Amino acid sequence: MAPRQSESALEIKEVYRNNDKKEVEVNSLKTQNDTQHETIVELQSNLNAQKLEIKTLDDKLRAATLQLSTSETVADEKSLRIQKLTLDLEKVEARLASAEDKNIILTSKVK
Repeated sequence: MAPRQSESALEIKEVYRNNDKKEVEVNSLKTQNDTQHETIVELQSNLNAQKLEIKTLDDKLRAATLQLSTSETVADEKSLRIQKLTLDLEKVEARLASAEDKNIILTSKVK
Protein backbone atom coordinates (compact mmCIF):
# COMPACT_ATOMS: atom_id res chain seq x y z
CA MET A 1 0.00 0.00 0.00
CA ALA A 2 1.14 3.47 -0.73
CA PRO A 3 1.85 5.74 2.23
CA ARG A 4 -1.06 7.99 1.34
CA GLN A 5 -3.48 5.06 1.11
CA SER A 6 -2.14 3.67 4.36
CA GLU A 7 -2.73 6.99 6.10
CA SER A 8 -6.25 7.20 4.66
CA ALA A 9 -7.00 3.67 5.82
CA LEU A 10 -5.76 4.52 9.33
CA GLU A 11 -7.82 7.71 9.35
CA ILE A 12 -10.89 5.76 8.26
CA LYS A 13 -10.28 3.19 10.99
CA GLU A 14 -9.89 6.02 13.51
CA VAL A 15 -13.18 7.58 12.32
CA TYR A 16 -14.90 4.21 12.70
CA ARG A 17 -13.40 3.75 16.18
CA ASN A 18 -14.55 7.24 17.20
CA ASN A 19 -17.95 6.55 15.69
CA ASP A 20 -18.19 3.31 17.69
CA LYS A 21 -17.23 5.19 20.87
CA LYS A 22 -19.87 7.84 20.16
CA GLU A 23 -22.44 5.14 19.50
CA VAL A 24 -21.62 3.50 22.86
CA GLU A 25 -21.98 6.92 24.54
CA VAL A 26 -25.31 7.51 22.79
CA ASN A 27 -26.58 4.08 23.83
CA SER A 28 -25.46 4.74 27.40
CA LEU A 29 -27.26 8.10 27.39
CA LYS A 30 -30.38 6.44 25.95
CA THR A 31 -30.27 3.86 28.74
CA GLN A 32 -29.88 6.61 31.34
CA ASN A 33 -32.77 8.49 29.76
CA ASP A 34 -34.97 5.39 29.82
CA THR A 35 -34.06 4.76 33.47
CA GLN A 36 -34.79 8.37 34.39
CA HIS A 37 -38.08 8.23 32.50
CA GLU A 38 -39.09 5.07 34.42
CA THR A 39 -38.14 6.81 37.67
CA ILE A 40 -40.23 9.86 36.73
CA VAL A 41 -43.22 7.67 35.87
CA GLU A 42 -42.85 5.85 39.21
CA LEU A 43 -42.56 9.15 41.11
CA GLN A 44 -45.62 10.53 39.32
CA SER A 45 -47.53 7.39 40.26
CA ASN A 46 -46.45 7.75 43.90
CA LEU A 47 -47.39 11.43 43.85
CA ASN A 48 -50.84 10.63 42.47
CA ALA A 49 -51.32 7.96 45.14
CA GLN A 50 -50.31 10.47 47.84
CA LYS A 51 -52.66 13.09 46.40
CA LEU A 52 -55.48 10.55 46.51
CA GLU A 53 -54.60 9.65 50.10
CA ILE A 54 -54.55 13.35 51.06
CA LYS A 55 -57.95 13.86 49.41
CA THR A 56 -59.34 10.84 51.26
CA LEU A 57 -57.97 12.14 54.57
CA ASP A 58 -59.33 15.62 53.80
CA ASP A 59 -62.76 14.13 53.09
CA LYS A 60 -62.61 12.18 56.38
CA LEU A 61 -61.59 15.35 58.22
CA ARG A 62 -64.48 17.27 56.69
CA ALA A 63 -66.91 14.49 57.64
CA ALA A 64 -65.53 14.39 61.20
CA THR A 65 -65.76 18.19 61.44
CA LEU A 66 -69.36 18.10 60.26
CA GLN A 67 -70.15 15.30 62.72
CA LEU A 68 -68.50 17.27 65.53
CA SER A 69 -70.45 20.37 64.57
CA THR A 70 -73.67 18.34 64.58
CA SER A 71 -72.76 16.82 67.96
CA GLU A 72 -72.04 20.27 69.36
CA THR A 73 -75.41 21.51 68.10
CA VAL A 74 -77.16 18.54 69.69
CA ALA A 75 -75.22 19.11 72.92
CA ASP A 76 -76.19 22.80 72.89
CA GLU A 77 -79.84 21.87 72.34
CA LYS A 78 -79.69 19.35 75.21
CA SER A 79 -78.00 21.93 77.43
CA LEU A 80 -80.77 24.41 76.70
CA ARG A 81 -83.35 21.69 77.40
CA ILE A 82 -81.66 20.89 80.74
CA GLN A 83 -81.65 24.59 81.65
CA LYS A 84 -85.38 24.84 80.84
CA LEU A 85 -86.16 21.70 82.83
CA THR A 86 -84.10 23.05 85.75
CA LEU A 87 -86.11 26.28 85.70
CA ASP A 88 -89.35 24.29 85.51
CA LEU A 89 -88.19 22.16 88.44
CA GLU A 90 -87.32 25.26 90.45
CA LYS A 91 -90.81 26.65 89.77
CA VAL A 92 -92.40 23.36 90.86
CA GLU A 93 -90.25 23.30 94.00
CA ALA A 94 -91.28 26.90 94.76
CA ARG A 95 -94.95 26.00 94.30
CA LEU A 96 -94.48 22.90 96.45
CA ALA A 97 -92.82 24.98 99.17
CA SER A 98 -95.66 27.49 98.93
CA ALA A 99 -98.24 24.70 99.13
CA GLU A 100 -96.46 23.20 102.13
CA ASP A 101 -96.44 26.61 103.80
CA LYS A 102 -100.18 26.98 103.12
CA ASN A 103 -100.77 23.46 104.41
CA ILE A 104 -98.87 24.29 107.61
CA ILE A 105 -100.91 27.45 108.04
CA LEU A 106 -104.17 25.59 107.41
CA THR A 107 -103.16 22.78 109.71
CA SER A 108 -102.29 25.22 112.46
CA LYS A 109 -105.65 26.99 112.02
CA VAL A 110 -107.49 23.70 112.23
CA LYS A 111 -105.81 22.76 115.53
